[in-house]
Amino acid sequence: IGNNTEGVQLAFSNSGTFSVGDRFAVDVSVPTLQSAQDAVFDLDGIRQTRQTNTVEDALEGVTFDFVKADATKTISFGIDRPKSTVTDKVDAFVKAYNTAYSTIRNQQKYEKDDNKAGILLGESTANGVLSELRRTLTTSYGTGSLKSLMDIGISSDKDGKLKVDKTKLDSLLGSKRTEVIDLLASAAKGSTSQISVVSRPSEVADGSYAVNVTTAADLARVNATGAQNDTLAQAENLSFTYTAEYTAASPDYATFSVGLQIGDTLGKVIDRLNSAFKTQGVGMRAFNNAGTLRIETDDYGEDQRFTVVSTVASGAGTTRIGNVLLTGQGVDIAGTIGGQAATGLGEVLTVNDEQTLERLAVSYVGAGIGNVGSVSLQTGIGSRFMDSIALINEGTDSLISARDKALSNQVKAIEDSIAKKNVQIAKVQERLEKQFAAMEKILGGMKGQADFLSNQLTRL
Repeated sequence: IGNNTEGVQLAFSNSGTFSVGDRFAVDVSVPTLQSAQDAVFDLDGIRQTRQTNTVEDALEGVTFDFVKADATKTISFGIDRPKSTVTDKVDAFVKAYNTAYSTIRNQQKYEKDDNKAGILLGESTANGVLSELRRTLTTSYGTGSLKSLMDIGISSDKDGKLKVDKTKLDSLLGSKRTEVIDLLASAAKGSTSQISVVSRPSEVADGSYAVNVTTAADLARVNATGAQNDTLAQAENLSFTYTAEYTAASPDYATFSVGLQIGDTLGKVIDRLNSAFKTQGVGMRAFNNAGTLRIETDDYGEDQRFTVVSTVASGAGTTRIGNVLLTGQGVDIAGTIGGQAATGLGEVLTVNDEQTLERLAVSYVGAGIGNVGSVSLQTGIGSRFMDSIALINEGTDSLISARDKALSNQVKAIEDSIAKKNVQIAKVQERLEKQFAAMEKILGGMKGQADFLSNQLTRL
């Protein structure tokens, strides 16, 4: 039966219990035929909820449109960027390199016709800069079939500038795209979707490191004592306490209650709970777990803890939470990375200080323990060029800083030498002035004697 002008459509099956003469009514102004509920999904092992079936903020640049719920089905997908995304960046890199190279080389030239030397001619630091850039260009990296820029079509011409074999690069992006990208950009990957690298200090060497878990991280979680198969037979009030800092000396707790109404379905109960969690600003969520109400925290770890209790004993026509206090307690992960001791916080393992992998942090959101997989670290040529630039131009130990310090010391030495010469000149000047004054005095005496002798000779 349809009425498109009113926006209402009804469908009947042949298994109903209507008899001739039966009547029914639908309030088309408020036709609550199905309670609304949030979309609940797991992405890379992390559970998320949204108030819409169109999700745009879960994975950058990707929009998910959910059309059907099936907790037993897992969908795997990959994301590829167009070739131009890579080739445009390669072209930009080559252009920037050639500009820097040409700028230095032009300042090292000697113009014979003009008898004019470039300001950097014979400058050792400029030669060191070019040498460092060439070293990064020509060094082989990694263990795959593509180990250098030359392997993907980037080489030097007779003048030392870079050039790109676009045909070779385009072909490799079609056949070995992942290897090309891994060579150019740093890669830090987990061997499964449940393992990811949170942070990798530059001091940590490339390689593959096993992740061994002795205790898996967990959310704080509470399951109702049974399935809610019926609507609520009476009003029910759920009281909560929640903290995200349970291990602190004096944790702060949020305390609140959620009122449920007669006739609420499981879906409506979930809606009321999630709305209250959002209003209270607590990191919790409720959802339907195979017909049973489940409440859990958004985050993993021992700091996550909550309690819940109902005003109604568990039974038919209730949420099945019951009037006995239930507690959800999160668990911190424990284990090692690459065989080195690590500290767990939530789902993240961080290698302890004073070890070769110190501060390498890895997230694991699985439930298994033991050797759960590994992380693979590879520093791409792009990052190595950044390291080379840092060696050239960043910090007090960089090539340019060291040269600047050396030149400053030379200037100071020259200034000190000039100051000493000025002191010596002043002393010489003072001595000469005294000598000239003495000479003037002697010459004055000699003139007087000469005048006396002249007068005596005149009288003779």
